[in-house]
Amino acid sequence: MGTTGESATLDYEEQSASLRSRLIRRRQIKVMAGTGGNSTKEAIYLTQEAEKAGADASLQVAPTTQADAGRLFQHFHAIARSTKLPIILYSIRALRIEIAVDTVDRLAHDCVNVVGIKEAGATQIGFHNSASRSDINSTILSGDDSLTLRSWRWGRTAW
Repeated sequence: MGTTGESATLDYEEQSASLRSRLIRRRQIKVMAGTGGNSTKEAIYLTQEAEKAGADASLQVAPTTQADAGRLFQHFHAIARSTKLPIILYSIRALRIEIAVDTVDRLAHDCVNVVGIKEAGATQIGFHNSASRSDINSTILSGDDSLTLRSWRWGRTAW
């Protein structure tokens, strides 16, 4: 249910059914459900459904409709408070839906279940800045194929 997958074309029930069927088929792997959305209410609903279905974590993409830092903070804060799942934020710089390091730090400080960030479209410098400046001290994932190998030196995984 990632951003380049089928989630944008499915309704709530179809997304929940798809997630449940994937979780039923899993073996010894963790499942991070892509439950983000432009609507805070939608993202909360999908995240809670993923939690009920047994997901291990939630990937929360930055909504394109809430570009300023204050609204992004409120959006992610509400989602994190609605679930016990670990939350991985998803910043896509190339699409101009970047989550500023200061916003990540505030969320990591206020919400213990905000445990990581996935960076896509970042430059090597941008990725390094997120890794070295952020208070998130566990998971930093690369969403950009060209930086994946180089990002391993900054990456930390824990969820």
